[in-house]
Amino acid sequence: CARNERTLMITDFKYALRMLLKAPGFTIIAVLTLALGIGASTTIFSVLHAVLLRPLPYPQQERIVELRELDENRKGMAVTEPNFEDLKNRSRSFAALARYTGNVDAAVVGGREPLRTSVCGVSDDFFRVLGVRPFAGRLFSAEMGTDGNQVVVVSHGFWKRSLVGRTNLEGVTLRFENHSLAVIGVLPPEVEFPPGIDVWFPAAAVYPPNLSRTAHNWRVAARLRDGVSFEQARAEIASIGQQLKRAYGRQTDAASFGLTPLRERMVKDVRSALGLLCGAVALLLVIACSNVANLLLVRANARRKEMALRAALGASRWRLARQFMIETLLLTLLAGAFGIVFALWGVGLIDRFYHGNLPRVGQIGIDSTVLIFSLAVSLVVGLVLGLVPLASASRRRLQGELASRGLTSSRSSSRVRNFLIVGQIALTLTLLVAAGLLGRSFQRLLEVDPGFQPESVVAMSLSLPEPDEPAPLLGSSTAIIHLVQFYQHLLERLNALPGVLSLGGVDALPLSGDGAGGTFIIEEGTKSAETVAELEQEFSALAGSGKLGQAEFRVASAGYFQTVGIPLLRGRLFQEADGPDAPHAALVSQTLARRYWPNEEVIGKQIQFGGMDGDLHLLHVVGVVGDVHDEGLELEVRPIVYVNYRQRPRYAAKFSIVLRGRGDPAGLIAAMRREARALNPEMPVEFEMLTQVVAASLDQRRFAMWMLGGFAGAALILAMIGLYGIMSYITSERTSEIGIRMALGAQRADMLRMILRQSLWLTATGMAAGILVAMAATRLLGSLLYGVKAGDFATYAGVILLLGAAVLLASYIPARRAMLVDPIV
Repeated sequence: CARNERTLMITDFKYALRMLLKAPGFTIIAVLTLALGIGASTTIFSVLHAVLLRPLPYPQQERIVELRELDENRKGMAVTEPNFEDLKNRSRSFAALARYTGNVDAAVVGGREPLRTSVCGVSDDFFRVLGVRPFAGRLFSAEMGTDGNQVVVVSHGFWKRSLVGRTNLEGVTLRFENHSLAVIGVLPPEVEFPPGIDVWFPAAAVYPPNLSRTAHNWRVAARLRDGVSFEQARAEIASIGQQLKRAYGRQTDAASFGLTPLRERMVKDVRSALGLLCGAVALLLVIACSNVANLLLVRANARRKEMALRAALGASRWRLARQFMIETLLLTLLAGAFGIVFALWGVGLIDRFYHGNLPRVGQIGIDSTVLIFSLAVSLVVGLVLGLVPLASASRRRLQGELASRGLTSSRSSSRVRNFLIVGQIALTLTLLVAAGLLGRSFQRLLEVDPGFQPESVVAMSLSLPEPDEPAPLLGSSTAIIHLVQFYQHLLERLNALPGVLSLGGVDALPLSGDGAGGTFIIEEGTKSAETVAELEQEFSALAGSGKLGQAEFRVASAGYFQTVGIPLLRGRLFQEADGPDAPHAALVSQTLARRYWPNEEVIGKQIQFGGMDGDLHLLHVVGVVGDVHDEGLELEVRPIVYVNYRQRPRYAAKFSIVLRGRGDPAGLIAAMRREARALNPEMPVEFEMLTQVVAASLDQRRFAMWMLGGFAGAALILAMIGLYGIMSYITSERTSEIGIRMALGAQRADMLRMILRQSLWLTATGMAAGILVAMAATRLLGSLLYGVKAGDFATYAGVILLLGAAVLLASYIPARRAMLVDPIV
């Protein structure tokens, strides 16, 4: 029996293969349609697997958490150094607790060539928190003591690129931030935390202690102790935060501490966008399946005589079902193979064009798990589609088929077919509406005035060592003098280049996300704090008094504002007279002036912003400039304080020279690089057009829009193909009826209206259902929309017109064919 069953299976397989080869048109259309759906699903699953599903490459990764300070409104903040030390000493829930900086750009020298890359300062227990082992060499830890402060660990990618994969690390050093540190280890290639980091160094080697409890400079990660639950740890650190608040009062912003699993924290910003893409690709797969299901129904209807003859000769319902199943499984497995090819192409496009903040984007690819997913989808789709033709293959319906002469479908088959078409149109409309809303949101963002004019401006980003002298010595230290002189000489040399209209510099370009901000004091007199301790006391005393403000802190040169087109509204800009020995000048943005001096003259006001750079000189407001969207075009404008790099140069160690040229300034890049290298051969420089910076700020929205738009476009094409195929089949079914009607006097226009009426009825029903589905589904877009509501009338109207025109075109061709039927035929 087993041998006979295997023989029958082989026979059925060969027969199914012959039947598919006999209908190449049907096979090609069905395979490509399913391949599109399976390929898109596989592509998005590869992203989902890498970002959300794949375990982090750390042992017991579920026990790694991130800690944040919480203010009295439960708003999360980075952690201050004193609060971290108190938390580390008092908590008993963690096996290891470490603080670390975010991505810090630095000029790193010592590799194959100088480069500007991301470095990260960490505390001693950082690698214990992660639980990683080195790929080569060793890692630094608390056990190394102070001797471990002059070492670094590098990423696997940096080791291969800049250190050319040297196996012997002895004698290899890297220089950055005025320090020369020995390379002692290489991390495994899968370790990417924080994302994008190339060099990890002991924070104590570079950063002096900061005793302020309002300087939120550190991120904190921890590993839970064995036997301690997440809830126990959260309750303990919340209690410690409350104790610190009672002890220090206004000296600390923290009222409590919050705890979040590290994985959840890493994907928090992209979860909604990935959920949207998963929903969209699921709809596309359903549309593709319904399209093929309609083709299978038509094919099954054409094969009813064959099925009736097989049943009459004794074939069981199971045997007929197995025949259909084998055919559809062959189709879907073949489609799955092509889908993998499409997915490889899709993953390549993501890797090439995506520049957003997707975590672990480097691990997106087609691996064994993704292949298994693709195979599983293919098998499930094959089994589901294999059930569709069985509706027309029951013994009762097959009785009498041998004597029938036409190919008219049964009522049940027609109902299923119509239901699938209506469903296709409804789901296609939903995808088109979602893509339209994202497109209109993107258009609205492009219409937002960023506050500056990025056209014809090139930016050259530089990284120099940050002066590490104590704050009181900053104004006269040799390092500071050399830093200011370097920029002055560079600006002079660049200004002498032919074709330069204006140039200037700033520590953080608008919309780059590289800036920093903090709290300043609105001073009413001329007396200010003379020491950092006095400044901390003044902050504590003024908490809640209305004398404290929040703003971004930018260091700029005199020509920066004219170069990027930030307008001067009142007062003056920086001048040559604003030197190190002159009163420190400040420019404030319009939003800051309105918020803190709404009915007063701003020019001449004084503020204390020494908490940013340690310089305790008062800042004198000399001008008001236009607002700039600094964090994102969709975000509210934030107040900004600009200081002169000649007076407050510490933050100017990372500086971007902006140059506006006559015509296309890209032609000046080679000359700008030559002038910079002439002053400092070891200084890495990077160039980008300011328009590219603006475009990069929209990368994540652009990615979601194009992906969803691509899915919607594919769904529209599938819907048109499906409707065209069904209307063609309906026309062929009604050929005799059309001939009789025309023989009895019906005009060709009457036949056109008859066929189009049926198509338009299906379309109208599908659109009505699609509008209801879309109104419910698009509310999930949430934060991805800007300036457009989920029920935007213009978007719905445009989609309905587009879909209606596409459906009318797909229906008109077979309807016109019906007009040309010869009554004799």
